Amino acid sequence: MIDTPMKQRRRFLVSLLFFLLASFITFFVIGSNAFFYISFQRFGRLANFQLDHCSTDGIQHRQIQIIGHRGSAQKSTTPNLVIGNTQRSITSAIKANVNWIEIDVRRTRDGKLVLFHDDSLNKKTFNLEGKVESKSWNELQKGKLKVADIRDQTILSLKNTLSHFHALNPNLKWILDVKLDNDRGDTDKQNTVKKATELIQQEAALIKEDVVSILRSVGIPKSHIIIFGDTEVITAFQGTGFQLGYTTILKRHKDFLVSRNRIIQFAKHDQCKLLVIPILFVTHSFVELANEEGVTVWSYDSDDLNDLKYCIACGVEGLIVDHPNQTIPTLRRLLTAI
Repeated sequence: MIDTPMKQRRRFLVSLLFFLLASFITFFVIGSNAFFYISFQRFGRLANFQLDHCSTDGIQHRQIQIIGHRGSAQKSTTPNLVIGNTQRSITSAIKANVNWIEIDVRRTRDGKLVLFHDDSLNKKTFNLEGKVESKSWNELQKGKLKVADIRDQTILSLKNTLSHFHALNPNLKWILDVKLDNDRGDTDKQNTVKKATELIQQEAALIKEDVVSILRSVGIPKSHIIIFGDTEVITAFQGTGFQLGYTTILKRHKDFLVSRNRIIQFAKHDQCKLLVIPILFVTHSFVELANEEGVTVWSYDSDDLNDLKYCIACGVEGLIVDHPNQTIPTLRRLLTAI
């Protein structure tokens, strides 16, 4: 039976699609200069392609920093959603013996620094809607977080949180992941892009002043603090003496595809010794390139042991994990020290 022109065209298109997919996987995922990592946590056994080609010699001798992501993850009343930045999540991370506790910082309408990750309050609270930045501290205190198995979990203030835990253990080390309202000014048609940028920069400067003041009043040394953030945050905190972590890679994904070195140079230019990237972008060649420029790479977005093993073998020196109480005991079988 002779194929019709339509069938021939369809067969050609299918073959072309498979060819392009195979080329993508070979060049971007499997090749020696791979751009992406296909993680076990998201894609299961497909990650074997890269893990099998990554040497793990001497992996047990690496000194790795373990960071509790938002403290640690708590189950939510909403399926497949986890919540952090609560007193219980921070306490759990401390009990797990993490090296650093990462928490997210936002600024309320009336200038209070609080712990909350998302842009919107909708998903993670029962009775609040909109942005943290649009609410007063008093309004936020009335909100209840959707944490399973515990009642009356509320949004915490940065000052009270640091004061409470520092009094219990002054040796704790904290990462403040400063979040900005990047939509600020967008709803006002009179605001130009330049004006919106200025508003974001002003917000970052105000947060910087408040963070410095809080840390001084609590008595936490600068050596026990790392600041994570976007370009405006990093710029605001330059010259303060805090170690800085650049987290803007997802906004600059086009730069990453054109030249991975651009991301590293952005971090280096902003005086960041840390480049914090999702596991998707972790490859041996990228980490090696960063290290050559004096930039250390930390990764996040997976708790899977195979993924973490891969990251360590690639030269990653910090692992940001959601469940440190489960992850750390397992990692101890790989590492002599955490």
